[in-house]
Amino acid sequence: MIPPPEIRELTIKDYLDIVLRRMWIIIACVVIIPVIVAFMSFSTPKVYETTSKLLFKMDIPKVTGKEEVIYKGGAPSKEDQMNLLVSRIVGERVIKKLNLSSDEEFIGSADPVKTILAMVKIDIRAGSNIVFFVVRGKDPLKITKIANTWAEEFVKSDMEQRVITAKYGRSWLGEQLDTTLKKLEE
Repeated sequence: MIPPPEIRELTIKDYLDIVLRRMWIIIACVVIIPVIVAFMSFSTPKVYETTSKLLFKMDIPKVTGKEEVIYKGGAPSKEDQMNLLVSRIVGERVIKKLNLSSDEEFIGSADPVKTILAMVKIDIRAGSNIVFFVVRGKDPLKITKIANTWAEEFVKSDMEQRVITAKYGRSWLGEQLDTTLKKLEE
């Protein structure tokens, strides 16, 4: 199709006229957008992240060789250990050990444990017993202390649970020994 004769081709001068007439839009884009981006990047608070690696062991303490009788529940599962890892118990121990209840971030909080649990995230790799424990916050030194203390308190809690289990096994063995001795005496 042939264009009508009143339509002409645009020349470079026509393009320059269009650009000069719209120069304020171009200047606004070149100046305002970088200013907005700079303001946003400088005004948003920095959030730091630290990671601790924990190895979950799913074994039963060997006490007698009859663990299937003593420990009816079996070995602690990965889910059990993950629940202990992000439990209020461990969170309260971390707050107490680091004295975070007097920290400015936790003073205004109605529930400091809930505040610290909100800083925590678990990253699980499929097929692995290694769990990555991630803590996020505004102060890099504080979150590093929290992550390290959290790992220590988790290990202590897990050890306490294992000691309780071993004590139960020991008492069970004592009962079995008493029963066997009574039968032997009869």
